[in-house]
Amino acid sequence: SDVKPFMLEAFRYIIDSGMSFRIEFVPLCFLDGFKEYSSELRRENFIEPSYAFMLKRDQGKNNNVNNFTTRTNKYFAAPPCMRCSLKKECSWINMGYVKVHGFGELPGF
Repeated sequence: SDVKPFMLEAFRYIIDSGMSFRIEFVPLCFLDGFKEYSSELRRENFIEPSYAFMLKRDQGKNNNVNNFTTRTNKYFAAPPCMRCSLKKECSWINMGYVKVHGFGELPGF
C-alpha cells in the first residue's frame, strides 16, 4: 500500500507516453483504473508457463552454473476477496504476495 500511489503514477506515465505494460502479482484491488493491464486476468485464457533464469555459483568451485527453472504460481481467495466486487473477474491473490505482505492491506480487511 505504501507504493500504490507511485505505482499508479508510473502506470499513467507509461500510458501517456504511448507505451503499454503488463503487471503481475499485484491484486486487482490495488490497480485502480489499470486492472486491464494485469497479467493475472490473462492467466486462464493463456496458459503461459512462468520461467525464471538464475545464475548460481557452483558449491565449492569457481565456475558458474546456469539454472533454468519453471515457477509455479499458486493463487487463493483471501477472506477480504470473498466480499470484493472484483471477485468474479479476479484470479485471486498470489501466494507469493501473501508470503511477503500478508493480506491485511487488502481493501475491506
